Amino acid sequence: PTSDDASPTPAPGAAGKAPAAAPEPADLMQAVQAVPDLGGQLASLLWGATAVERTWGSGLITRSREVFPDLGELLLSGKAARLAFVAGIKEYRRAAHDSADPMMSVSYDRLCCNVQRACRAAWAASRAMRRCSTEDSDGRFVARLLEMHMGR
Repeated sequence: PTSDDASPTPAPGAAGKAPAAAPEPADLMQAVQAVPDLGGQLASLLWGATAVERTWGSGLITRSREVFPDLGELLLSGKAARLAFVAGIKEYRRAAHDSADPMMSVSYDRLCCNVQRACRAAWAASRAMRRCSTEDSDGRFVARLLEMHMGR
């Protein structure tokens, strides 16, 4: 087409139509609610611990584990966020225990035990929100441990 054939493109809002509103940015809480196990996926990325060995002047050697603070800080961001993340942690248990990496199952079980101990109220309150029961999760974890120790 030549420049004579081209018709002007109407400007946004022309012909009495309002321009389309820009979508509101999604926040983390909306994402956690939309993807039931997202809290668990994020927790598994933020969870970690390192072994620490200290030698004291007396020659005594102590060993301990220091947990990375990232997951704890996220769980302290607010009551609603904590509940949503704990529910997501519970939902992700099935995937963690069914993963191809058996150490993922062990690590995720430790994560769950620590979160349960640290966030008792949210752990109990999230029971109504869960899809994967604790009994099912524990059974999967034990089966995974047996596989690891039996050499399967």
